[in-house]
Amino acid sequence: MRDAIGHTFLYNIVIVFVFIIAFVLVGSLSYSKAFKAKNEIISIIEKHREYDAETIAEIDATLKDSGYRSRVVFRHNTCPAPKEGSSKVLLEESVSYPYCVYENVTERGVYYSVIIYMRFEVPLLSGLLEFPVKGDTRTIYDLDV
Repeated sequence: MRDAIGHTFLYNIVIVFVFIIAFVLVGSLSYSKAFKAKNEIISIIEKHREYDAETIAEIDATLKDSGYRSRVVFRHNTCPAPKEGSSKVLLEESVSYPYCVYENVTERGVYYSVIIYMRFEVPLLSGLLEFPVKGDTRTIYDLDV
């Protein structure tokens, strides 16, 4: 009887360890997908040098092609308020995907801040765990002046 209790405890430790490893693996895969999507959004904005309807269409097409989940399954429906006085929200809500774009005006030029949400794609936790992934473009200088 003593061996049965010892084995049960060992099995519980192994099961908990497997769940922890699976959670870390799923988390790292979800973070890398969100980080890649953020970098793609930033590179598209830098390529167009502004955030307009053409840029939004290319971002939506890129996110659709990359397999990023649409807004329907995400909990965040609004962008957080900008922290700086010189920034303004350019996109309160994306039509299809949960990302936010802020325009920050400086004396050197304009740069854009992007927030996209990482989501754990585990059936029981998917609606509960979402974390923002943030990034900024390079400063876009006004060459017309």
